[in-house]
Amino acid sequence: MIRVISVIVVTMNRVKMLDKGLESLMQCRKEGWEIEILVADNSDNHISEELIKNKYPSVDYIYMNGNKGVTIPRNEAVKRAKGEYLYFMDDDAWVSPNIFDASVEILERRNDIWAVYCRTIFVRFDGTLIYNDNRPKVNRLTQIPENSILVKREVFEQLGGFNERIFFGAEGEDISLRAFYRGYFSVMSMDSIAYHPTGAEKPYNRQRCCELNIATCIATKTTWPRMHSLFRILKIIIIRIIKESIHNRDMKLIFCFYKRLFKNKFFIGIKKDPYINKMKFLEYRELLSNREEIEIY
Repeated sequence: MIRVISVIVVTMNRVKMLDKGLESLMQCRKEGWEIEILVADNSDNHISEELIKNKYPSVDYIYMNGNKGVTIPRNEAVKRAKGEYLYFMDDDAWVSPNIFDASVEILERRNDIWAVYCRTIFVRFDGTLIYNDNRPKVNRLTQIPENSILVKREVFEQLGGFNERIFFGAEGEDISLRAFYRGYFSVMSMDSIAYHPTGAEKPYNRQRCCELNIATCIATKTTWPRMHSLFRILKIIIIRIIKESIHNRDMKLIFCFYKRLFKNKFFIGIKKDPYINKMKFLEYRELLSNREEIEIY
């Protein structure tokens, strides 16, 4: 029986970048495995749908009928996916042909590893190099980013999927800490390579800035111990937002952020993960920064 890796891409009005990413995925091979690709589309038009229909007919296309962020489309795509492993990828990223070779081997060797974050080479939109992460071969992580992660579907479903209260921006932190509290940890593999344009080149956008900070607040309240979460949230809503509004010369950012915060029912509607460990402040800070090298092979 052929085993399946399901690649899930959420896109929105970035058809040229999506095309490049899908083209790279078409080159991926894994002996004894089938690579299944699902695209969840938040676009306000059907250009991405036409691209997939005409150039990538084997891709499973899901039209979301409006911008649903990233967590809802990803969870929706997982329901339709067939794979025992799930790979989450941004629509502006692309991958190397052998990206799954080392990642799958790591996940199959260790029951306590649930996710592999692929080594990401950060580039400009024209493809020129900005930053290449050259850490040791396999690093143990407590938190994982949101792009270029391969996870065990069984554990992903055990965790309840991505937190749909998060629109986008901190869903990786949220789910990886929930996994960590249940005895699973994540690693970064230097042998699995993905490419991703850096967000530093994106122009400032007030709504995007609001969503990123709210996502961080939600992930903090859900997955950080009480005193640690209180300290971090206060830092975000009092210090960081003011600093960003001054830096971007946009005082309306403050009002936008607080409006979204209350609309989200942040203060009454978000519960902590029941598995959260109680730790002293410095112990928890040390945990979050832990990136020790581990032996897999």
